Amino acid sequence: MKDGEELAKFDLIVDLKFLLDNFPGKIFAMGIEISSDQRETNPKLSTTAVIIYTRIVKPTANFTYSINSSQAHQVNFSNSSLMSTAYVWDFGDGTAVTDETSPAHTYSSAGTYTVTLTAIGITGEQDKSIKTIEVIVP
Repeated sequence: MKDGEELAKFDLIVDLKFLLDNFPGKIFAMGIEISSDQRETNPKLSTTAVIIYTRIVKPTANFTYSINSSQAHQVNFSNSSLMSTAYVWDFGDGTAVTDETSPAHTYSSAGTYTVTLTAIGITGEQDKSIKTIEVIVP
């Protein structure tokens, strides 16, 4: 077999949600052996190990914010969530955004708002970060 030659593809499917629900915080290892009756395989490349650590599939939501002093009632949000693939922002004023990682939001008036960021992980697990912010007139 020549370097880089591709003979076959296969899919390896792991039910991360099942592992997370039933074995939280556990580490799993799978060994995959590659062999062939028809071709010689490189012994250094014939075995691969896949490590799955269920704790890393859970998202951790977090964000910071800053008031934009040049725009009245505008707040810039910075998402610092870990292990997440999707986000839902609830700005506490009846509006929500689902397609932006770190949005800016303009409030219609000054006031106190409870902002919630929901981080969604690869298995659908969710984590929320909730902060109360004070929007004032600059």
